[in-house]
Amino acid sequence: MAATAQQFVVSRSITRMLLARHCGLSASVLDLRKDARGKPYLEGAPRPIAFNVSHGGGFCALAVGDVECVGVDIEAVPSSADDLAESVFSSGEARQFAALPAAARLPALIRAWVAKEAYLKATGEGLGGGIDSLELDLQPDATIKPIAIRGSRQALSHWHFHGFDVDDRVFGAVAIKADIQFAKLNIRRLDVEDVLPAS
Repeated sequence: MAATAQQFVVSRSITRMLLARHCGLSASVLDLRKDARGKPYLEGAPRPIAFNVSHGGGFCALAVGDVECVGVDIEAVPSSADDLAESVFSSGEARQFAALPAAARLPALIRAWVAKEAYLKATGEGLGGGIDSLELDLQPDATIKPIAIRGSRQALSHWHFHGFDVDDRVFGAVAIKADIQFAKLNIRRLDVEDVLPAS
């Protein structure tokens, strides 16, 4: 089994275990489904629960909460991503990005990417919703400072964003739509050998 497929299987297993714990149910009775856009949800949950999962860089991140919607994304920092910036940033972000020192550009790009993807995963739109729909004030660290959603500051009123570094090469973000900004974030290393039988 390819490493990516193995990580997916392990990530799904971890997701089931953590969701079951959150719901107070056995993992075997959880009915995980995806809607028409591919956003996961729990069928027949004992109460409304929003969750989202991402895996990258050998880690799995699960955000779950009693909130309207939540999205999470983690990404390993690549060795280069020169061609990605053009498709990720609005014109204002692109100007800010161009003014950054060369060494700060790649981390800023990946941190912006995970924030934007977490937002699009929370809404259920995915990348088809437009990666530049969330505009950010780029930061030198994991802090997320949103400016607008599709040009509207008012659209941010019920959204909360939290950035985090899993380590110095794996960055992540959570987007939460709720009147309160609480969701539980679980991050686990994807130890494939501990979950899958030896081949």
